[in-house]
Amino acid sequence: MTEPSEREFKKLNLVEEDKEKEAEEEAENEDEEEKSGEGTSSPPPIHYPGLLGENSEYVKLVSNDNHEFVIRRELAEISKVLKEMLRTPGGNGSNTVYLHMINSRTLSKMCNYLSYHKQYLKKEGEIEPFEIDPRDGYELLLVAGFFEI
Repeated sequence: MTEPSEREFKKLNLVEEDKEKEAEEEAENEDEEEKSGEGTSSPPPIHYPGLLGENSEYVKLVSNDNHEFVIRRELAEISKVLKEMLRTPGGNGSNTVYLHMINSRTLSKMCNYLSYHKQYLKKEGEIEPFEIDPRDGYELLLVAGFFEI
């Protein structure tokens, strides 16, 4: 193999320098995007109408795995504990309650039960049973006891 001439060597060296400069510029652009919040993989926050204000129509319950459940305030206030959490002095202007001890599956079932409870609270006659998976029964019993439902 023959060694490259001085001219070819300079040409190869320039190409490598150009590649290094491009890589540095790309890294700087990525750093700027991270600082500005653009280009991140997390979606922008969702804003729900009727969620803000002291007497809003809706409240947001967030599970320990960050699933959000937006329900009517009147349903959340069936629970004495949630009602007090939402009416705390100093206000909960975002009307968001973080429930770090409840996973999304259990919280979903709790929200369904609150809706069921309101629907059948004063209904006379035959009431449809509220279906609960036996595997979830114990956890739902604990949640119902804690939230005084």
